[in-house]
Amino acid sequence: MWGRGWLYAVVLAAASWTVDAQEYRQRLPQDEVIYFLLPDRFANGDPANDRGGLRGGPLQTGFDPAAKGFFHGGDLRGVLGQLDYIQQLGATAIWLAPIFKNKPVQGAPGHESAGYHGYWITDFTRVDPHFGTEEDFRALVDAAHGRGMKIYMDIVVNHTADVIFYRECTPQMCPYRSRVERPYTPYVPKGEEHIKFPDWLNDLSNYHNRGNSTFEGESALDGDFAGLDDLMTENPRVVQGFIDIYGAWIDRYGVDGFRIDTARHVNSEFLQTFVPAMLARARARGITNFHIFGEVYTGAVDVASGRVEHAVNLGLSGLDLGSEVAARLGRSVRVENDVNAAALGAFSLLGRTSSQSMAYLNLGTSLAAGLVLGGRLWRGSRGVAGEIGHIPVDPAGDRCGCGQRGCPRHGPIAALAPEQQGDEAQQCGAHHGLAFADGMSLVAVRVGEPALRGSARA
Repeated sequence: MWGRGWLYAVVLAAASWTVDAQEYRQRLPQDEVIYFLLPDRFANGDPANDRGGLRGGPLQTGFDPAAKGFFHGGDLRGVLGQLDYIQQLGATAIWLAPIFKNKPVQGAPGHESAGYHGYWITDFTRVDPHFGTEEDFRALVDAAHGRGMKIYMDIVVNHTADVIFYRECTPQMCPYRSRVERPYTPYVPKGEEHIKFPDWLNDLSNYHNRGNSTFEGESALDGDFAGLDDLMTENPRVVQGFIDIYGAWIDRYGVDGFRIDTARHVNSEFLQTFVPAMLARARARGITNFHIFGEVYTGAVDVASGRVEHAVNLGLSGLDLGSEVAARLGRSVRVENDVNAAALGAFSLLGRTSSQSMAYLNLGTSLAAGLVLGGRLWRGSRGVAGEIGHIPVDPAGDRCGCGQRGCPRHGPIAALAPEQQGDEAQQCGAHHGLAFADGMSLVAVRVGEPALRGSARA
């Protein structure tokens, strides 16, 4: 997944590279060939730091190379030892996943995992001991610059590690509370009152404390990203705090750019202050063309904006479908994944169940599913809940439009013979689907045609 990934290659003999410092500084961001890597899964240059200086087993140290959710041992020295390899691929810049000190392990009992990816930060000013030391990072930056290569840091401003709990609910079971409601009552477990650094991060009033984001509407800004503590980035104290933190990384190491994690979930006013401050800090350090970019994931359809981000079956990408259709029809339009829309139609058509929950399996143009839970459509944290047609089942299978091989929608699908119930259920559209609900037999439904015939119910 990560190119060289978890291979532990023999370090190539270092070539002699000498580059005028200003030569690579003058290179424009659009001219870079960026190599993104996850330090933990790239190369292990120093086995002595595998456990991050901690004692105990995987749940204490986070280290377990046999478990995909734990540290595997890769570090900054490993990256340093592979600069020849990376440069020979044609890369001119390296984008490192976050290297800051993380909470080693978090998660409910039986569901723990480690911060090997770097996004569960507790100390924003230090290198995580699993990855090495500040000296290791300086050596990497200097060596890359000596070759004419740039170093981009992956930074986080939206959230910290999951340290804050709420008295009204159990962890991971805290639904979002809107701005018209009172926020949850936050608290920190004993012994973790000052686990974060700088210390202003331990002030609970600097967080929204509104529960888990649904990734829609205001919750996209104010909700906890999968339980991670969501910072109040509209607070001037938080804004200045991050300017101080990340400005210091520029001052100390002369890095060449930042990738801002979860940029979509940070208010624009924060970015309008933070980005110019970082560019000014870089210019003061003599770094021209300092590159700042963000990455977001919205799913195939961004329901909030009505934008089709990716429709691999149709070859569409970046289409503002909602505004286009609304302009032509002269009325408000809501854009939704086709199978999700069909699931809502089937839910309405078959009647609400005692649990008000249903799973809808589409066997039409592709294999996919839609979920209705508690009477509401469930899209999942990434907007792709139910995308069973893009779960690889044959690594040697045909290439799918999503980029993977062996997706079941591109292979044989076992024929199913569901029970046919009710005339209306059999007259509902061009594509067959299977609906599963509590207290109900497996029902074949066809949704679509009644709507075309003017059925108000459809």
